[in-house]
Amino acid sequence: MVALGVVALILLALTLDFAVERLPVRASARISDRVPAWLDREVPAGTLLDPAHVWLRREAGDQVRVGGDGFAAALLGKPERVEVPAGGDHIDCGEPLAVLSRQGRSITLRSPVSGVLVERNALLDAQVTATDPFGSGWLAVVRPANQLSEEGRVRAEQAHDWLSAEWERIRDFVLDSARGPAVLGATMPDGGPLQPGFLVHVQKPAVRAVENAFFGVAGPVTHGEGL
Repeated sequence: MVALGVVALILLALTLDFAVERLPVRASARISDRVPAWLDREVPAGTLLDPAHVWLRREAGDQVRVGGDGFAAALLGKPERVEVPAGGDHIDCGEPLAVLSRQGRSITLRSPVSGVLVERNALLDAQVTATDPFGSGWLAVVRPANQLSEEGRVRAEQAHDWLSAEWERIRDFVLDSARGPAVLGATMPDGGPLQPGFLVHVQKPAVRAVENAFFGVAGPVTHGEGL
């Protein structure tokens, strides 16, 4: 009986060791799997995603249609309001195209190109920016001043992987910010996966920090990261 007890203890110890070794891997897998549902949407062929989380799609007459890729809506949760700033006939790269808001928190989506502003989406609806970002949730039609470049932008077939990586990047940003004054980490109890809509639970300066880090630069980048 003593011998059986010793064997049982050894087996238990080995089982616990194996479980402990496996915990980080399983936790990582859960985090990677729990991403917002909008990542499963099909991105239309010919769409380019800009690092500032707006998309572009060429149209007839040397024009491009522009919209948000759903990332802002995922951070806010389904927006309650969308504002389309009034503008003239010209728009500069980085100029606001739309402001999404929910519970007093907002994110500005900016133009990825400079050129003639042909049309703004007068029928834009806040909910549609979350439910159909690549379709009826478009923001504007622009005739670019320069030839549209694909460099530093993400093609449609790469969009899912890139957006997934961005969701992981925002999680890392939150964890890093938790060590500083922004205290974003409170939105991730027990270090678990980041939840869609988390921005409505943080202070406005923290929202601005996220906006600057993920939405503050429109236009192609040259480093090619994430492609």
